Amino acid sequence: AGRGLFRYILERDSLINIQAEPGNKFSLQSNRIWAITVDRDNSLWLSTSHGVSHLVKRSINYYNVNLPDLHSSILYNTGENEYLIWNQAEKLLAAHLNNNPDLKKSLKDTPLPFKDAVISGFWKGQKYLWAGTVGKVPIGHAGVFGFAINPQSKMIEQSPSIHFEMDPNNTNTIAAQECNDVWESGSGDLWIAHGHGGISRVNLKVPYGSEGSVTRYTHVEGDSTSLIFNPTYSFFPEDKHSVWVITFMGVELLHFDESKQVRFEHVFIRQGFPEVADVLFRTKDGNLFLGTTREFHLIAPNPYVIIGTFHPKKVSQTSLFD
Repeated sequence: AGRGLFRYILERDSLINIQAEPGNKFSLQSNRIWAITVDRDNSLWLSTSHGVSHLVKRSINYYNVNLPDLHSSILYNTGENEYLIWNQAEKLLAAHLNNNPDLKKSLKDTPLPFKDAVISGFWKGQKYLWAGTVGKVPIGHAGVFGFAINPQSKMIEQSPSIHFEMDPNNTNTIAAQECNDVWESGSGDLWIAHGHGGISRVNLKVPYGSEGSVTRYTHVEGDSTSLIFNPTYSFFPEDKHSVWVITFMGVELLHFDESKQVRFEHVFIRQGFPEVADVLFRTKDGNLFLGTTREFHLIAPNPYVIIGTFHPKKVSQTSLFD
């Protein structure tokens, strides 16, 4: 946090760091970036501590909009229309991106049914837009919320219609209130990464809270196929039956099948890998990158090994598309 935007140029084998330039209204609005989204025109939308920075590729300028207290974001397509949805304090903001030069005029907001919590992760599922929340809040104001997707308009409903939260007296509920990230698999299960409590897998075909509706996965001492560490941060889908999991102690690949069998493959363990992992990203040409608190790694598959490590150097934003 607070280090601006990074871009790796594979052809040059170099990593550049773009930072805000005080006094330049066309530079990055803030170095503290919460979320990055790429639209269909390959332009970047950055949710920062001072609002939104829209980097238009063809002009290499940032167009900034003052929207305080932004957090996570998701690009939301309904087919012909493209929207960007943010969490701002106690509401959702949705901006229509189709040829709309004035972002603020297109904004629509939806009040959220919780206070003192923020959305940490979004995922657009088959029938719901899922939102995982974090924050020290009372029962009823945290957990995972599902906004139903209208089958005709493809837009989300004005208020969430599903709410999953922990019941300390029922093990058939999610393992914790703090939900750092959410992901819906192709089979229709909802996976939740908890700040404490490991991972919860919600079977959306079974009534929530009843037997078989939730499976919890935690670290088991001496079991090399269990979760390496209970605090988990985020998911990154790999294929139909596996998803990357980023934890405080490293990065692992979660393998699962329709019979609910699960195996965790520990790929990068922090004992021999001192940085804290932050993000995984796969480019259109198939390259897998791992970003950490110190540097940037290029990963080769089968087996997964680091084949390149890069350290950022500060440059001006005019170098972004050179």
